[in-house]
Amino acid sequence: MDLERFKPLSGECRFSRRSALGLGILTLLIGNSRGASADETATDLPPEALAVFGRLDRALKDFDGYLTATEFNRPAILGTNYFAVSVAGIDAIKDLEEGRGVDPETLGGLYAGFAIPEVARHLNLTRDVGPTGEVKLRITSPDGRLRYKGTVVRLYPPDKLRELFARRDGFRIEETRKRTSFFSRYVYRRHQELGQSREGSDAGEVEELSERYRQLQPVIGDCEIALRSATAVSSLLPESGQHFFGYSVGGIDAVTDLNQDYAVDPETMAAIYADRLAPEFADGFDFSADGRIRYKGQEVKLYSMSRLEKCFKQRERLVQKSQR
Repeated sequence: MDLERFKPLSGECRFSRRSALGLGILTLLIGNSRGASADETATDLPPEALAVFGRLDRALKDFDGYLTATEFNRPAILGTNYFAVSVAGIDAIKDLEEGRGVDPETLGGLYAGFAIPEVARHLNLTRDVGPTGEVKLRITSPDGRLRYKGTVVRLYPPDKLRELFARRDGFRIEETRKRTSFFSRYVYRRHQELGQSREGSDAGEVEELSERYRQLQPVIGDCEIALRSATAVSSLLPESGQHFFGYSVGGIDAVTDLNQDYAVDPETMAAIYADRLAPEFADGFDFSADGRIRYKGQEVKLYSMSRLEKCFKQRERLVQKSQR
């Protein structure tokens, strides 16, 4: 599979998005908790689907360990960041320190209260205990924006998101020479970013990454088939796109979320900003000057904090059950 250029934005969308970035504002609104469908996630998977989910989770966890050992990945949230593994690693700590935006799964994990301890202590996020003992996450700033060391935590800008989705597609190139060339460029670039610049790429590392991604693809395919047969699953990404956050929580019905609740999961939100959408959805979106998203005239928000928390807890449950 060769890399392909994605469908260009309409002139109106291109202008609106450039204007939003020029102002330095990429507004992500968090949904509220109204409506049961907007804040419920699947609870269980049938044994067959759970077994396939477990195989994918173990493969990604092992891959995550490799990427962390090579310093390609530096997580800011607890557990495996599926999106980060899908693009061969993200330095989320550096992203937070520089305040230039974070990947979608890190963003969701931070809002869900799943930050690693050394990050959590710098977030304006607290847990309140209600009169009946229920615990609820709360952002302490009056404006409701999540901050790390005083800087608003934002999603990566559209150009960065497009780069990451294109990288993910590039890792699936089948022709050997093109595949090796793609991985070589990526490994060399990562070594430069890490201050480990050297002539040429490490051939062993290139081969290792390429082989790991090659072995991962059928596991992803099996998991997607199993989830679709077990529960309502849909995506706004193109037919060949892979929805890793959806896999991680046992399936997401993104189309229903969008049409009924106008709230989407973090990876779907990233795909919208990146214009990485199936053609039947792409023309329904428009962007205001401050970066707000509308679909068919209705404002689209990220999942509420409570739903994000439920998603990450659902992931924990599925991982635990799949290991039994």
